[in-house]
Amino acid sequence: MAYFEDFSELIAPDRRSAARSLYDVLATVEGMVDPDLFLARLRAQGLLDDAAARRYRSDETIELTVARPNKKSSSDTTVVLQQSAGSTVQVAAPPSSSDSRQQIQGLGLATATLDRAASQYSLLGRLNAGAMGQIHLAKDRDLRRKVAYKQLLTGLETRPGLVQRFLLEAQVMAQLDHPNVVPVYALEQIAEGRFAYAMKLVRGQTLASLLREAHRCIQERRILPTDLSRVTLLDHFLKVCDAMSYAHARGVLHRDLKPSNIMIGQFREVYVMDWGLARVIHAPDLMLEPDSRESISLRSNDPTATQTRLGDIMGTPSYMSPEQASGDHANLDARSDLYALGLILFELISLQRALHAPSLETALKMAQRGDKQPLKDPSAALKIPRELRAIIAKATETRRQARYQAVTELADDLRRFLRDEPVTALPDTWSQRILRWIGRHRQTTLQLLMAVLLVALSAIGWDFYQRFRSLAEIQAHKERLSVYLTSVAKSSHTIDRHFLFFEELLEGLSSAVMQARLNGAASKESVHLLKDYRARGLPPSDLAAASRYGGRPISTEYPVFIMAPGVSAASPGLRDTMQRLAPVRRYFQRMFLLSRRFHNPLLATQSPTTDLHQIIGEQRGPLVWAYFALREGLLVMYPGQASPDLPADYDPLQHPWYQDVAGKSGKFWGRPYRDRLGQGVLLSCSMPLLDGAGQLLGVAGIDVSLDYVIEQFMSIPGQRVRESFLLDREGRIVVRSSDRHDDPNLIEARSIEKPVLYPYSDIVADLQAGKSSYREIDQDGQKVWIVYNDIKALDWTYVVEFVQER
Repeated sequence: MAYFEDFSELIAPDRRSAARSLYDVLATVEGMVDPDLFLARLRAQGLLDDAAARRYRSDETIELTVARPNKKSSSDTTVVLQQSAGSTVQVAAPPSSSDSRQQIQGLGLATATLDRAASQYSLLGRLNAGAMGQIHLAKDRDLRRKVAYKQLLTGLETRPGLVQRFLLEAQVMAQLDHPNVVPVYALEQIAEGRFAYAMKLVRGQTLASLLREAHRCIQERRILPTDLSRVTLLDHFLKVCDAMSYAHARGVLHRDLKPSNIMIGQFREVYVMDWGLARVIHAPDLMLEPDSRESISLRSNDPTATQTRLGDIMGTPSYMSPEQASGDHANLDARSDLYALGLILFELISLQRALHAPSLETALKMAQRGDKQPLKDPSAALKIPRELRAIIAKATETRRQARYQAVTELADDLRRFLRDEPVTALPDTWSQRILRWIGRHRQTTLQLLMAVLLVALSAIGWDFYQRFRSLAEIQAHKERLSVYLTSVAKSSHTIDRHFLFFEELLEGLSSAVMQARLNGAASKESVHLLKDYRARGLPPSDLAAASRYGGRPISTEYPVFIMAPGVSAASPGLRDTMQRLAPVRRYFQRMFLLSRRFHNPLLATQSPTTDLHQIIGEQRGPLVWAYFALREGLLVMYPGQASPDLPADYDPLQHPWYQDVAGKSGKFWGRPYRDRLGQGVLLSCSMPLLDGAGQLLGVAGIDVSLDYVIEQFMSIPGQRVRESFLLDREGRIVVRSSDRHDDPNLIEARSIEKPVLYPYSDIVADLQAGKSSYREIDQDGQKVWIVYNDIKALDWTYVVEFVQER
């Protein structure tokens, strides 16, 4: 990010006003002003000459060294390039080379060949080891001082990508001349061609160790010592922010910020360590070169927490920004490091990591979505102020535009908090500003109060009573709204999760049918037609009455095969098709068992030999029917039953669940309808069965009990709920909680024949615009809170009307 002040000295005084206007336009459009873009616009409009632009670049360049094999020349060659970003530069090579030119893309890139055989450092013992190198305690033979000496691991000198990472870390650290970046003393190439560098020896411990120790104190209910107090830890964190602000000003991204990469010295010195994944903005990302995309196996009890992933996605998953976790390296900017700082601040304040995951893949997915754990108080005595919560929330926003736009902004807000000043992440209300002013001017306030009390003690007392009561009501209002919003969001997530599970079951059924229909062999399993279920002596042997289905006989072993009018089992190829589809009955059984276990996890502990009829036919669950129909006029339905209420001329190809999906793609949730087989009101989900050429072969579907949906998802325990609804995107009522007690025919007519629009037009407008929010209304002497939230799996909205008596 560029600031106008960085350029003002380069611009002639009579042109600064026009340049400032140009900067403001870019800041409004882009959000962050890219220095290269700003320079180009200034030069294009004649506001800056080429000499001034080169002078700006020469001050800001970070020089990188690319290690090249020393093939023909024994001399050492170093060329520093001072070209603008994106240019192609000719680099001189030794005269003896047949090809005297190389081309290197990027800003501030240098090439060097090193060939040193001996080291000036004596190794005294190993201090630590990592994925690429090991760190020794060493002694400088010339200056007689002890240093930390980092060597590339034996064997890695033949892997150019890892050598480049090692060199980049040393060079970036060496050129970031800042008190909170470890100084590098020397870079050398030792025996066997391995690289090593010497740096300042820091005696202390990592921030991660301090946070673990602080957490242990809290767990053991001990008082935190001064070195582990929140104020001390925040002071350390601000020094890290200062270091990163300086690095970003020099155009360097760290890309692996985490507590274990922050060192705290014995005298409270703070150092940002491990710059191995750093990148110079507007220079080529050397990590993405083909010979640099090498991975190293890492070992840890929790690889998602503290280990750096080396490969296509670089960094530590628990501290990655969403854009870094997505592998969008080319578009990373300072706001990615800022997000990592926000996660570190989260951990520093709550003493818990912001992201927990059981595996590396899960951690990466959570990081891509910007998922975080709830920010909880470390203990009852150590609360997290709302200002800190707001600062953390803004620093860890998923959208980059919503975050702080520079680390300096984050640090400034933290310093305002420490000075008890309003923070930009959570501006004070007028009453809070008054209270804050009173806190800073106690003596003046007391004098004013005494003067006023002499005149009208009773009036002032009453006024203050009213003000504090108003503050209490505002706080109570916020807490009540927070409870309502949280409850509805939690229920919406539950609905979303369950309906996604139902869709996964349907996808599995579709895959099983297509596999059997297109690639399956004709089986010898029994196929039971509708007439078999209705004829005595011919139905399946397990046909028995089931209380879940109103006492009607069902078969949990076999589905029923139903022919459309005019279709016969003797039709050409139909008998072969039915024999191919017979094994699909096992997936029918599996999906019903899975749905029951999803509803009641205790079923997962039952033996696999548990009676299917007992689980499916007697125990309550969400799924009522599962079925598929082929374009040949064949309907297969599970559980199998005689369907006495099914009309003789029933044609599945003419049914809405088939017609609404034919010719479309994806899954389609229909509106509630009355089941013709006597199972009350159902919600159906169906999807087309398409072959490899996209031709429609049929439709598969499932039916979910409406009573189950209302009972499980549409109540908020512990709150007074007048009614809850599921609305479609147009604001029409699909399901209401009172449907559970209504006549099925009335529900079907209201849902399909005459859909009712939700009565509050402003809420309907929000739904049509895709917004989730809340409304407060007064009705019949009651305050009604209407909270609504999206359900993405259904493209519906969950609406709850809470009642609060006056």
